[in-house]
Amino acid sequence: MSQQQQITSFVSTANVGKLSATQENDDSVFNDSTLAKPKSAKRPHTCLSSDGDHEVSRLSKRIDSVEFDNANILQKNANLHKENRLLKEEIENTGRRATEAMQLSNWNEQYPRKKNIKIFDFPEKKGERLPHSFFHEISKLDVKINPSEIVAAHRIPGKHGKPRPVFVKFMRMESKISLLRNRKLINEKLEVRISDDVTKFNQGLLNRLYLHEDVTSAWYFNGHIYGTDSKGERHRFDIYDNIRQKLNS
Repeated sequence: MSQQQQITSFVSTANVGKLSATQENDDSVFNDSTLAKPKSAKRPHTCLSSDGDHEVSRLSKRIDSVEFDNANILQKNANLHKENRLLKEEIENTGRRATEAMQLSNWNEQYPRKKNIKIFDFPEKKGERLPHSFFHEISKLDVKINPSEIVAAHRIPGKHGKPRPVFVKFMRMESKISLLRNRKLINEKLEVRISDDVTKFNQGLLNRLYLHEDVTSAWYFNGHIYGTDSKGERHRFDIYDNIRQKLNS
């Protein structure tokens, strides 16, 4: 082989080896990039901003809904307070009207009884003649009452085991007053008890006054109830009065 042929063969061999080395390097690079895991892409700032705005919008709507519900509750509560106040006023007005009606009814019932008296514990006898038997007894005490002044006289229901009370209605108020002026004498001598003909409500008021520690005496006169306190001051009482407050007023 000539020298020129040897050089050409060397160059060709060198190029072939260089080319092979280059291909191997290229294959190595390709294989490495293929085996490497791809990195995840970062979320753009625009995506984060969009999600945040959506959350704020949702919370804002929720707050608006809660405020609306709260406003409704406050309005309902205000309406209930108003209804309660109106009902309370109506109850107070009804109670006041009922009290006034009962006071008027008691007065209307008491007024026709102004000329009446009741006699308790007067002995009851079979075939007795009233009121003559009673006035016969008081005539012995020099208490004179004209029988013509008596409109009615009869027994009324009383407590079991005791004589029934005697009811007497006078024609004139003066005749009743004349008898009551001698009441203490008649009560002691005949062992009876003479009292005015008062309504159930007025009798209940008298009983409360008798039992009250700050009331020294109580009585009925001309349709009204009176009492004196420990200082000797006189007060007029009504069936619905608070006795202690009345005494301090």
